[in-house]
Amino acid sequence: MEFLVRFFLGLPPREKDIQEIQNVIPELQELNKERIIRRFRYLHLFLIDYGDELIDELKKWVNSFEPERQVNISTEDCPKLDCPMKSNGSHKISSDDDVGYLQYLIAGGGPKSKPPKDMFYDLVRKSKKKFSVIKDVILTDPYLYLDVSEDGINGGFNNLVGYLEAVGISQKSSFTLKVNPSPKKATKKAKQSLHKMLQNEYPNISIGTYSPQCNFHDRFYIVRDDKGLLGGVFGPSLNGLNSTAIVLMGDIEGLQPIKKLSQWL
Repeated sequence: MEFLVRFFLGLPPREKDIQEIQNVIPELQELNKERIIRRFRYLHLFLIDYGDELIDELKKWVNSFEPERQVNISTEDCPKLDCPMKSNGSHKISSDDDVGYLQYLIAGGGPKSKPPKDMFYDLVRKSKKKFSVIKDVILTDPYLYLDVSEDGINGGFNNLVGYLEAVGISQKSSFTLKVNPSPKKATKKAKQSLHKMLQNEYPNISIGTYSPQCNFHDRFYIVRDDKGLLGGVFGPSLNGLNSTAIVLMGDIEGLQPIKKLSQWL
């Protein structure tokens, strides 16, 4: 009887423990504890040390059981077309499940971890497989002209080049780069420096901004190919990819966000 071991060790009851008790002692709540204790004394069991508190304590232990809360997720909540949830109609996960709604996101950075740069580039490379020839690159990152991250690490400009390479842009590519019309800490010198670097790397680049009517809070890295297909990823600012700050990133999927982004951009 596993439940007795957990009971005496002070461990919380599990669902299987409750089921075992119901099978072994279905009459627990109606037990006459005096009668049970006399049996213990007669048999000289070690349980005698618990005296007449044993049954009360066991009842309290059983009543302390809290079933794991379940969260019902319908197939409509799943953003992926090939989501495994759609084969069964719904999927149950525990409330503290590490997957949950975040199962389609990637977490990077953190203590004793590598900076999230490589994970971000890998995400971009996977996302770009569904696109043809990239004609437009649209970046909402407001800190694009700031090469240094908040924690003083350089590399934002080089990370932009790394992103363009990951998305399939080569030196021979002819494309338009549209950036945030209201960038943060974008000095004239910083703009000139970044534009010059990009034009040296990509002679056929055209640099502009998207509509100032679109005020994005998050960092979206959007592409549009020569067939008009639009999509991309979201994540941290490019100047933060060399930092170990914890970030979440993911592929922008689903008809609703793609439709909205197409209308805005």
